Amino acid sequence: MTDKNFRTDRGIQLGITLETFKTKIGTTNYKSQTKKGVTKITIDLNDFKNDKFLQAYNMPTYLAEYYFKNGRLIIFEFGFPTP
Repeated sequence: MTDKNFRTDRGIQLGITLETFKTKIGTTNYKSQTKKGVTKITIDLNDFKNDKFLQAYNMPTYLAEYYFKNGRLIIFEFGFPTP
C-alpha cells in the first residue's frame, strides 16, 4: 500500500517520530537495529498461549517492521505471516 495518509488504530502513520512511535505501540518488547542510517524496529509476537492479541485473532504469530530515517517513520509492514 502506498497511501501516505494511512493510519493504524494506534495512530501509527508515515512521518511520525521514533519517540512518538514508541509511546503509541503499547509495548517495549521489540528489537531495534540501525544500519546505514536507518533504524528498524521489529515486533514479533509468537507466544499464542500468553498473548491475548494472537488469541483474539486465533493466529500463531504476528510480525511488524517499522523503518525510521532521520528520526521519522518512512516504511512499515505488519500482519500475520503465512507459510
